[in-house]
This record gives sequence, structure tokens and C-alpha cells, in this order.
Amino acid sequence: MKEILRKWWLAPLCACCLTSCATSPTGARDYDDAKIATIHRGETSEAQLLEWFGPPDMRDVKPDGRSHLAWNFARRTDGGSAHSGVLDVSLAPDGKVDYYSARRSPR
Repeated sequence: MKEILRKWWLAPLCACCLTSCATSPTGARDYDDAKIATIHRGETSEAQLLEWFGPPDMRDVKPDGRSHLAWNFARRTDGGSAHSGVLDVSLAPDGKVDYYSARRSPR
């Protein structure tokens, strides 16, 4: 019984992982140069980035308190005209953008 109780979290965790991997075409994030242009070093916060771009595809926290966030924007498969691309953001320990780079892939 103890073994079962210790592993109760495994099924919900697997379900969450599988759900997050399945992305519908209409829910896909679009690469948007205009939105990326609103990012400003020392001003834009992590909360703003999450509001604008949704949860990052990758997050890494360094021992010095800096964070690295990355978003991958896939080309839409529903006939939309959006580009694919990548956004990488480095956050200072205060949660503000320290550095970012964005690359749009050609159509």
C-alpha cells in the first residue's frame, strides 16, 4: 500500500506531460516581430513575457539567480501565414530582461 501511495503522483504527471506536448494548430503561438519589439532591456519583466508569449518551452535558472527562457514558434499548419522562429531571453536576478535575441525563420 505504501508503494502505491508513494507513486500516486505518477499518473497525473504523465497526463500533464502528454497534454502539454499535444498542440493544436489553432493554439499554436505565432512569431511576431511587432510583439518582440516591445521587449526592452532593464524594463520588461518575466510576468510581461509570460503574458505576451505564454509559458516558455525551456527555462533554466543559474546559481547566481539569472534565468534563461526560450520560446520556439512553429509554423502554423492551419493555413496561417505566421513565420516560425526562436526567442531567447536572459533575465537578471531582479526578473527584468538583461539580454534577448530573436530569430525568425524564412517562410
